[in-house]
This record gives sequence, C-alpha cells and structure tokens, in this order.
Amino acid sequence: MPADPCEPANRNEPAVPAVPVEPVEPVEPADVVEPAVPVEPADVVEPADVVEPAVPVEPADVVEPADVVERWRRAGEALDSAAAAACLAQDVVVISPLTAAFRFHGRARAQEMLQAAFDVIDAIDYHTVVTDPDGRTRALFYRGRCAGQEFEEAQLLRLDAEDQIAEVTLFGRPLPGLTAVMARIGPALVRERRPALAALFTLATRPLAVLTALGERRLVPLADPDRRGRKDRTPPRTR
Repeated sequence: MPADPCEPANRNEPAVPAVPVEPVEPVEPADVVEPAVPVEPADVVEPADVVEPAVPVEPADVVEPADVVERWRRAGEALDSAAAAACLAQDVVVISPLTAAFRFHGRARAQEMLQAAFDVIDAIDYHTVVTDPDGRTRALFYRGRCAGQEFEEAQLLRLDAEDQIAEVTLFGRPLPGLTAVMARIGPALVRERRPALAALFTLATRPLAVLTALGERRLVPLADPDRRGRKDRTPPRTR
C-alpha cells in the first residue's frame, strides 16, 4: 500500500501542516479591439454646373431733348444753379427780360446769372411745357415769388445738335414782380466785383419796385373795365 503523502515519512516525526492556497482571481480577457475597417470615402458629388441667369444689359443712357428740359426744370425748382448750368451748351446765350443792352454769353456767365436769380427768388413752380413739332424748341412757364411779389416767367429754350440748351430767352410778368426781381438781381450780379455799382443799382431800382407794387394795388384796379359793373351789382349794405 503506497504511503500517504500527507503522512510523515516517519510516523514519529510531527506532521507539517498544509499551506493554504489563495484562490487565483480569474483574469478577465482584455477587450479585444477589432481592427478598424477602412471606410471607403463617399463619392463626392460634383455640383451640377449652375447656369447663372443672364443679366440684362442696360442700354447706355441716351440724353434725349426731353430729358435735358426735365433736368433743367428740376434744377430750377430746386434753385440749383450748378445743375441748371450742366444742361447748357458751352457757348449758350441767355437773353434777359430786364435789358436789351447786353446778353449773357457762355456757360460760366449764365451760371453766375442763374445763381444771382436763385439767391433772390424764393420759389419756382413750373406748370406748363410746350414743344414744337421738331422737338428742338421748348417753351416753359413757371410761377415764382420774390420779396413777397408773385410773378410769372416764360422761358424759350432752343436745343443744339448735342441736345444741350444753346439759347435761353426769358420773359416776365407782371411788372411789380418783374421789378422786384430786377431790384435784387442787378446788385447781386455785380456786388462781388463792383460793390459801388451794386449800391447804385439798389438806389435806382428799389424806388421803381416800390412804385410798381403800389400802383398794382392802388392805381391799376381803377382801370379795370369790369370795375363799374361790379360796383353797380354790389348790393347795398343793410343796417
């Protein structure tokens, strides 16, 4: 019978106690990293050619005679001498309603005259434009105010081959409004270069403006041919 390994070889020797064995902790298997699967790049969808809508090409601005006259009208109502002068030919001639002694020649002189006029005229309101059959001549009419006096001016415009205003002839009414403009525009035209002459203009024209304004209110109504008829038709006052 084989010897018991736990029994001492010599029964007379003391037995060696067994050493307890610590249980081995189970080793969890490491997380298995799956190999990365290569991702095929998605096909890049090229955008379809975008057809840009055709941009309409604006035709170059053609300056028609009517456009020139319209710009002249707007400049006058805005009292803008620079914009008005831009409508004039370089060799323009301006014929004043106030004198037959001289004319204004050239765009620069015409602008000086326009600036002096716009400095003394309070308001301009065009109300009528007349065109001749060939379209080269315009007649414009406006109502204005100067120093409290109402007046009306007519402008005869003649256009050149480049559709610029080559000639301006001015007419005005009534006399009180016309003299009110004359009394102020004359000194304004020469004040910067000849102040003494400007003072003389003022002395000579202001009395005329006062007399015509007074005559318009007091004397001219007496010459009204319908005045007597209106007076006869006036009912008597009742007390």
